[in-house]
Amino acid sequence: MIQIAICDDDMTTTSQIEEYIRQIEIEQHIQVQYRIFFDGKSFMQSVESGEAYDLIYLDVEMPLMKGLDVAKKLREMEISSLIIYISNYETYCESMIETEPFRFLRKPINDVDLFRKYFMSAYKKLENRNEYYTYSYKKIHHKININDIMYFESNNRKICIHTNGNQENNIFYGQLDKVEKELESKSCTFIRIHQSYLVNSTYINTVQHDAVILENKDELPISEKRQKEIQRKLFLER
Repeated sequence: MIQIAICDDDMTTTSQIEEYIRQIEIEQHIQVQYRIFFDGKSFMQSVESGEAYDLIYLDVEMPLMKGLDVAKKLREMEISSLIIYISNYETYCESMIETEPFRFLRKPINDVDLFRKYFMSAYKKLENRNEYYTYSYKKIHHKININDIMYFESNNRKICIHTNGNQENNIFYGQLDKVEKELESKSCTFIRIHQSYLVNSTYINTVQHDAVILENKDELPISEKRQKEIQRKLFLER
């Protein structure tokens, strides 16, 4: 069962999301519990009292406490809930990226197919928190939790896996095209920003015109031919 919070000051929007979730529950035989909040402050009071949510539908503009402020507070508390932003506005993209959103929905939320697509992507990610990427090097098999991988870097036929924390980087021989294909079935979203780099979008902190900056301050180039595609994937799909 997944725990969901719907946080929006517009009752029409909360009712719409509630109805969509009920439909998906019936269609997919998924068990869901959800709570509705009409402002950011009451939602944060719930979190601070010990309530935990796997998925949060979060309005950007709300009274008492804005959605972006809520998201920043959650990340400061090291709460890794998936956030799907809801908004009429398109001017918050840079700030949203900093709070590691999962997806972005524009109001009014009339596209039930898009809502279902994003919901099921979130559900799959939550159900597969312990996915691993496996590889072999010098006849030894290795596996790494997908969520710990920040990016793959290719240099000729040698691929280096950069991970978070203090883990050592892992090296093996292969083709980045093949790695990219293998990761398509995983719950994390990896984005090919360059011929030599395949990046876990979760770790992208800032997007510039020709580069991305990760949480660990690594700056990786975006190839010119991929710039528009990267902008679309990181902003429009979130």
